[in-house]
Amino acid sequence: MATDAFVYLVDTGNLWVAAAAILPAQLASLRDEVDEARSTALRALAAAAMARASQAAQPKAGSMALPETLQAFAAGLRAIAAAEQSPELDNHHWILLLYRLIDGEVLAGFGHIDDPVPGMLEREMLVEYVGTMVEMDVASDGTIINAAVRQARGVQLAPALRHLAAGGF
Repeated sequence: MATDAFVYLVDTGNLWVAAAAILPAQLASLRDEVDEARSTALRALAAAAMARASQAAQPKAGSMALPETLQAFAAGLRAIAAAEQSPELDNHHWILLLYRLIDGEVLAGFGHIDDPVPGMLEREMLVEYVGTMVEMDVASDGTIINAAVRQARGVQLAPALRHLAAGGF
């Protein structure tokens, strides 16, 4: 019996969340279709699609059914499948983080949770994990996110995450 992999799209600027379950075999199939060398380009496409979906969803209910959300998932799944650091594609919670930089640029950060949490994460637990990932992305020298935030002179974070960028951003 296959265990689902769970995918979360999170806008760190307003904590918009879209979540879905996918069979690991489907992620593996996507990995076979995408080129790892295009990982950066796929992340950029995912970030742009997530920004459109988050904007279209605010403040509407039922944002999971919006075409923009479905497009964001399509782009996000390809970015996850192509990520060079993605380990085995099963039994994980995959999180694609949308960062909105002060200069208007958007980019996507990537993370996964290996903890054996059954089923979809509760929102509160997801926000905890997101906070940890944002802190690592923004505060760690040498990350793509940290470099972009420094160059843009800041990142727009939701009130619940702002304390994480207190180190000068």
